[in-house]
Amino acid sequence: MNKSVLDASAFLAYLRDEPGAEIVENTLINGCYISIINWVEVLSKIVDLG
Repeated sequence: MNKSVLDASAFLAYLRDEPGAEIVENTLINGCYISIINWVEVLSKIVDLG
């Protein structure tokens, strides 16, 4: 089975429940990868938003 690779914008769309969030949710359920750079971007956005 192939694994997807998420970028920061997709993960942030999921967290914000934006259009396409359900696709990202399914990707997360099925297993995926995210680079450390994208993960740090997600974390920094979360910190910025409080």
